[in-house]
Amino acid sequence: MTAIAVDPGDATGNTVFLAGAQGGVWKTTNGGQNWQPLTDNQPSLAMGSLAIAPSNDNIIYAGTGEEAGEGFDAYYGVGVLKSLDGGHTWALTCTGSGLAANTTCPFARPFNDGFFPGGGARIGSLAVNPLNANQVLAGTQIFFRTKSQPGEPGVYCTNNGGATWQILPGVQGAMATAVFFASPTIAYAA
Repeated sequence: MTAIAVDPGDATGNTVFLAGAQGGVWKTTNGGQNWQPLTDNQPSLAMGSLAIAPSNDNIIYAGTGEEAGEGFDAYYGVGVLKSLDGGHTWALTCTGSGLAANTTCPFARPFNDGFFPGGGARIGSLAVNPLNANQVLAGTQIFFRTKSQPGEPGVYCTNNGGATWQILPGVQGAMATAVFFASPTIAYAA
């Protein structure tokens, strides 16, 4: 398992989402007695992170790609999946360019440095602003990209629910392993 998120809208704590390294997103509503797969029909089952919007627990983000240092058995992803209905249906964010990376949708590609082929980004951490379900931070790792390819490791932000993503200045060029909001106006990244 690479991520876990407890639904803040369930006062019993029985609704939980899990993300598997190569198994997609799963959900239980009875404290783990039964689990239902949610993302089997998505373009990637390699999951690295999950985040439920604190202001609207029907909005869930799942970062694809396993962030695992330099491991060759860690799979890359295709971007960030989003559910608007508590995990029943999912869609890939920023799909205007299909699965090709560009400056506002930098996660999917295949990246290639001319020697090693690489896939898309590995999104190991997601954080949703506590008051704005459309503002999300993504801690990413991108391997094997050339300077001419859009997308680089670092912390990305969307202010429109994932339609576009921009890397944050000052936290680019190095793998980001954790992001979180301390308040609606203060965020931290590692």
